[in-house]
Amino acid sequence: EYTAGPVTFGIDYHLEDITTPSATNAQWTSDSDKTALTNTVKATFENHTTAYIAMPVWGGLYVKAGAIYVDIKTQEKLGTGGEYGNTDTTGFTAGFGFQHEVQDGFSIRGEVLGAQYDDVKVNNSKNTTTTVEVTDMMGASARVSIVKTF
Repeated sequence: EYTAGPVTFGIDYHLEDITTPSATNAQWTSDSDKTALTNTVKATFENHTTAYIAMPVWGGLYVKAGAIYVDIKTQEKLGTGGEYGNTDTTGFTAGFGFQHEVQDGFSIRGEVLGAQYDDVKVNNSKNTTTTVEVTDMMGASARVSIVKTF
Protein backbone atom coordinates (compact mmCIF):
# COMPACT_ATOMS: atom_id res chain seq x y z
CA GLU A 1 0.00 0.00 0.00
CA TYR A 2 1.00 3.59 -0.57
CA THR A 3 -0.76 6.46 1.16
CA ALA A 4 -0.86 9.90 -0.47
CA GLY A 5 -2.72 12.27 1.81
CA PRO A 6 -6.08 10.77 2.68
CA VAL A 7 -6.05 8.31 -0.27
CA THR A 8 -4.42 4.87 -0.09
CA PHE A 9 -3.43 2.94 -3.24
CA GLY A 10 -2.71 -0.77 -3.04
CA ILE A 11 -2.30 -4.14 -4.75
CA ASP A 12 -3.83 -7.32 -3.33
CA TYR A 13 -2.62 -10.71 -4.63
CA HIS A 14 -4.07 -14.09 -3.59
CA LEU A 15 -1.25 -16.52 -2.86
CA GLU A 16 -3.63 -19.50 -2.88
CA ASP A 17 -5.64 -20.55 -5.91
CA ILE A 18 -9.43 -20.79 -5.69
CA THR A 19 -10.91 -24.04 -7.08
CA THR A 20 -14.59 -24.51 -7.90
CA PRO A 21 -16.48 -27.70 -7.08
CA SER A 22 -16.66 -30.16 -9.99
CA ALA A 23 -19.81 -30.68 -12.02
CA THR A 24 -20.68 -33.94 -13.81
CA ASN A 25 -23.24 -34.82 -16.45
CA ALA A 26 -23.90 -37.86 -18.64
CA GLN A 27 -24.89 -37.81 -22.31
CA TRP A 28 -26.12 -40.65 -24.49
CA THR A 29 -24.17 -41.30 -27.69
CA SER A 30 -27.38 -42.06 -29.65
CA ASP A 31 -30.94 -43.26 -29.11
CA SER A 32 -30.10 -46.74 -30.41
CA ASP A 33 -26.68 -47.19 -28.76
CA LYS A 34 -27.59 -45.99 -25.22
CA THR A 35 -23.93 -45.62 -24.22
CA ALA A 36 -23.41 -42.96 -21.55
CA LEU A 37 -20.51 -40.56 -21.87
CA THR A 38 -19.56 -38.76 -18.67
CA ASN A 39 -18.30 -35.18 -18.63
CA THR A 40 -16.70 -33.71 -15.51
CA VAL A 41 -15.56 -30.09 -15.28
CA LYS A 42 -14.17 -27.66 -12.73
CA ALA A 43 -12.04 -24.52 -12.82
CA THR A 44 -9.25 -22.95 -10.82
CA PHE A 45 -8.87 -19.20 -10.42
CA GLU A 46 -5.16 -18.30 -10.37
CA ASN A 47 -3.20 -15.04 -10.05
CA HIS A 48 -6.17 -13.18 -8.57
CA THR A 49 -4.88 -9.60 -8.45
CA THR A 50 -6.69 -6.44 -7.37
CA ALA A 51 -5.50 -2.84 -7.70
CA TYR A 52 -7.49 -0.69 -5.29
CA ILE A 53 -8.03 2.75 -3.81
CA ALA A 54 -9.25 3.34 -0.24
CA MET A 55 -10.50 6.64 1.15
CA PRO A 56 -11.49 7.54 4.72
CA VAL A 57 -15.07 8.68 5.25
CA TRP A 58 -15.42 9.19 9.01
CA GLY A 59 -13.30 8.24 12.00
CA GLY A 60 -11.71 4.90 11.18
CA LEU A 61 -14.29 4.02 8.49
CA TYR A 62 -13.18 3.89 4.86
CA VAL A 63 -14.56 2.96 1.45
CA LYS A 64 -12.58 0.84 -0.98
CA ALA A 65 -12.90 0.16 -4.73
CA GLY A 66 -10.70 -1.64 -7.21
CA ALA A 67 -10.15 -3.42 -10.51
CA ILE A 68 -9.61 -7.22 -10.62
CA TYR A 69 -7.70 -9.51 -13.01
CA VAL A 70 -7.76 -13.33 -12.71
CA ASP A 71 -6.61 -16.32 -14.82
CA ILE A 72 -9.14 -19.14 -15.19
CA LYS A 73 -7.67 -22.62 -15.70
CA THR A 74 -10.22 -25.21 -16.83
CA GLN A 75 -9.90 -28.84 -15.77
CA GLU A 76 -12.15 -31.28 -17.55
CA LYS A 77 -12.53 -34.96 -18.41
CA LEU A 78 -14.88 -35.12 -21.36
CA GLY A 79 -16.28 -38.44 -22.52
CA THR A 80 -17.64 -36.48 -25.50
CA GLY A 81 -14.06 -35.51 -26.47
CA GLY A 82 -12.03 -32.36 -26.77
CA GLU A 83 -11.19 -29.88 -24.08
CA TYR A 84 -11.90 -26.28 -23.17
CA GLY A 85 -9.09 -23.76 -23.17
CA ASN A 86 -7.98 -21.59 -20.31
CA THR A 87 -9.03 -17.96 -20.24
CA ASP A 88 -8.96 -14.88 -18.02
CA THR A 89 -11.41 -12.27 -16.86
CA THR A 90 -11.56 -8.88 -15.23
CA GLY A 91 -13.94 -7.32 -12.78
CA PHE A 92 -14.38 -4.76 -10.05
CA THR A 93 -14.72 -4.77 -6.29
CA ALA A 94 -16.20 -2.32 -3.79
CA GLY A 95 -16.83 -2.27 -0.08
CA PHE A 96 -16.07 -0.65 3.23
CA GLY A 97 -13.96 -1.23 6.29
CA PHE A 98 -12.74 0.03 9.63
CA GLN A 99 -9.13 0.59 10.71
CA HIS A 100 -7.94 1.42 14.21
CA GLU A 101 -4.32 2.12 15.16
CA VAL A 102 -3.41 0.14 18.28
CA GLN A 103 0.16 1.34 18.97
CA ASP A 104 3.60 1.92 17.43
CA GLY A 105 2.38 1.73 13.82
CA PHE A 106 0.29 -1.42 14.37
CA SER A 107 -3.36 -1.29 13.34
CA ILE A 108 -6.25 -3.70 13.17
CA ARG A 109 -8.41 -3.60 10.06
CA GLY A 110 -11.70 -5.26 9.18
CA GLU A 111 -13.43 -5.01 5.83
CA VAL A 112 -16.29 -6.39 3.76
CA LEU A 113 -16.08 -6.41 -0.07
CA GLY A 114 -18.26 -7.49 -2.95
CA ALA A 115 -16.90 -8.41 -6.41
CA GLN A 116 -18.43 -8.68 -9.89
CA TYR A 117 -16.56 -10.45 -12.72
CA ASP A 118 -16.99 -10.14 -16.48
CA ASP A 119 -18.62 -13.06 -18.34
CA VAL A 120 -16.37 -15.71 -19.96
CA LYS A 121 -16.90 -18.05 -22.91
CA VAL A 122 -14.62 -20.81 -24.21
CA ASN A 123 -14.92 -23.19 -27.19
CA ASN A 124 -14.38 -26.96 -27.25
CA SER A 125 -11.19 -27.90 -29.13
CA LYS A 126 -12.88 -30.87 -30.87
CA ASN A 127 -16.21 -29.29 -31.72
CA THR A 128 -15.79 -25.53 -31.98
CA THR A 129 -19.55 -24.98 -32.05
CA THR A 130 -19.75 -26.34 -28.49
CA THR A 131 -19.05 -23.64 -25.92
CA VAL A 132 -19.19 -23.14 -22.20
CA GLU A 133 -20.28 -19.72 -21.00
CA VAL A 134 -20.25 -18.50 -17.42
CA THR A 135 -22.22 -15.37 -16.59
CA ASP A 136 -23.09 -13.36 -13.52
CA MET A 137 -19.98 -14.32 -11.52
CA MET A 138 -20.04 -12.56 -8.15
CA GLY A 139 -18.33 -13.01 -4.84
CA ALA A 140 -18.09 -11.54 -1.37
CA SER A 141 -15.35 -11.53 1.23
CA ALA A 142 -14.77 -10.40 4.78
CA ARG A 143 -11.42 -10.25 6.49
CA VAL A 144 -9.66 -9.04 9.58
CA SER A 145 -6.01 -7.99 9.24
CA ILE A 146 -3.19 -6.80 11.45
CA VAL A 147 -1.34 -3.99 9.67
CA LYS A 148 2.15 -2.61 10.35
CA THR A 149 3.03 0.83 9.00
CA PHE A 150 6.72 1.59 8.45
